[in-house]
Amino acid sequence: IKKLKNFETKTNETLKNHQIAIEMLESNLKNFDNKLQELGCNNTHFVTTNGLHDDNHYSTAKDMSKIARYCMRNSEFRRIVSMPKCHIMSTNKSEERIFKNTNEDYLIKNVKN
Repeated sequence: IKKLKNFETKTNETLKNHQIAIEMLESNLKNFDNKLQELGCNNTHFVTTNGLHDDNHYSTAKDMSKIARYCMRNSEFRRIVSMPKCHIMSTNKSEERIFKNTNEDYLIKNVKN
């Protein structure tokens, strides 16, 4: 009985944590949608904020340029996207990866606030 109660407690904690995570994701998506509206991106819709493909995501070049312009105001974002390459060490879940910047014009390096 003690093991069963312990299992029930852990299950309830897991479900509670899962619900909190779902609420946080929904809140982030709502905040993301609000930011898109604030930027004037009226022809953009994202189902998730993780950047992974979803058939229900859509946008226009004009809206994407508004999003990029906003992102470029952030110095950390500019630093990351202007890196010639990014080396990610291997983990127990993935091999070592190297991402190369394919922006041959290096326009990003010349963007000011």
